[in-house]
Amino acid sequence: MINANKEKLQSFFQGSLQYEIPFFQRTYVWSEENWTIFWEHLLSELEAYENGDNSEHFIGTIITKQKESRNLTENVVELIDGQQRLTTISIFLKALADTVSGELPNLKNSLESLLWFEDSYGKRHYRMRHSRIDAPNFTKVMEAPETITNEDASSILQAYSYFLEKLTG
Repeated sequence: MINANKEKLQSFFQGSLQYEIPFFQRTYVWSEENWTIFWEHLLSELEAYENGDNSEHFIGTIITKQKESRNLTENVVELIDGQQRLTTISIFLKALADTVSGELPNLKNSLESLLWFEDSYGKRHYRMRHSRIDAPNFTKVMEAPETITNEDASSILQAYSYFLEKLTG
């Protein structure tokens, strides 16, 4: 069954829900133009929040297809439409988690808990499971972002560097 519902962004990053990018989907191709639009939308939502305005950032349609579960703790869906957006949001959340400090000591853990979850066996799973080509770069962002250099050509790695610069600059 394919689902297309209006949901709050938070609903995509909770429980044991895991998004699998099917092998036939294109790789992550967003560039600075897309990241800038996303960043500007975030800033406008922050401004609306600070002004007490009721506003929502529309991320577009996310279409998933439920996969057959192999065990009780598994809730895997194929991400049919929305891969570029959910990947970008995940990368942004990781960059935000890596730059938080100060008055909110649990914020880093709270942000990272959106990016992965533990199953009932205590095994950690990423919220997004990328295809073969993007998986190593996504894993690098999630596990070893300090090894990312400006020379890295992957759009996933460049996105992380972009958001890290925006958040620290």
